[in-house]
Amino acid sequence: MGERAIFLWLVFGITMSLSLEVSDDLVWPCLLLTLVTAGLAATFWGTPKQPPGGDAVGK
Repeated sequence: MGERAIFLWLVFGITMSLSLEVSDDLVWPCLLLTLVTAGLAATFWGTPKQPPGGDAVGK
């Protein structure tokens, strides 16, 4: 969980600093893009991986 949070905050910080340097008009689209990216990353990272032969355990 810790690595995930650090990564997402890093992406958020980089995105916001870049958008503020370029233009104030890009802040909200970049923020939305960051939230979508964070949501996708959390979805993929949050999916538990099936261990090899996991279905055969206990049979």
